[in-house]
Amino acid sequence: MGKTTFIRHLISSDPAAFKDTAIAIYIDFGFSGTLSGDLKAYILEQIDKQLLEIHQIDTQEDGFVRRVHGYELERFEKGIYKQLKNTKPSL
Repeated sequence: MGKTTFIRHLISSDPAAFKDTAIAIYIDFGFSGTLSGDLKAYILEQIDKQLLEIHQIDTQEDGFVRRVHGYELERFEKGIYKQLKNTKPSL
């Protein structure tokens, strides 16, 4: 069994404890990864794609963004730029 096969098997075996506490993301840095001009963008794209397609987690969904970034959004609403929420909401 090769390394890639082993890792894919490990990810798919998902013991119950692992399922409750973590999400496995597999990024193949082989052919597609090496052709990518922007490796950081490739990694982020793969993470986002797998979260949506495999785990049904949409990182662009309003509720998700508010849960993840709630603290920062709250600070922004109370900070020196709070007027922007009403004067330039698209910003």
